[in-house]
Amino acid sequence: TLAEATAGIDTTRYVSPAGLRVAADARYEIRAGRATEAVFVGTSNVTGVAPITPTTAWPTKLCAQMGWTCRNYAISGMGYTYGTGSQNFAGQLNAAINDSAFSNADVGFVFICDGSNDARGNRSVASAASSLFATAKASFPNARIIVLPSLFSTGTPDEAGSVRYYITQVTSELRLASVMHGLEF
Repeated sequence: TLAEATAGIDTTRYVSPAGLRVAADARYEIRAGRATEAVFVGTSNVTGVAPITPTTAWPTKLCAQMGWTCRNYAISGMGYTYGTGSQNFAGQLNAAINDSAFSNADVGFVFICDGSNDARGNRSVASAASSLFATAKASFPNARIIVLPSLFSTGTPDEAGSVRYYITQVTSELRLASVMHGLEF
């Protein structure tokens, strides 16, 4: 809830290093066959960058494993605030919303991933993320919307400290916006 987020109460779900769910909760299990369509919005961590290709990227593998149709709109180098209107996360989401190849009602999952490009640019994502999350929730009424923050970023050793700091900032903003919109983080 918003109250939990502003009070600093951690509402995220954890997985142990062994890959076992620490606090079992059936609401957070991703099960095969639940969705016919899975939409992905994100950056190179989602599209795949050499040697990883779109056919070997994790969204493709996840969807194949789960029996879902992968709808990957991610574009390398983009972000919540990075990129032009048609390529940033809002543009990617709009492409998914307007794709006539499937019904938005058939989308079971929307994954909104990353934020490292915004962090590298020392940009706040709070407003853009909140708007994006509201649009996703309204446009895909039957979907579980899952926000995955950046887990790492590349950079020179001199940049590493700064990039890590801004990734922490972006992650905090994404977590708060996720909680405010009732999304999974």
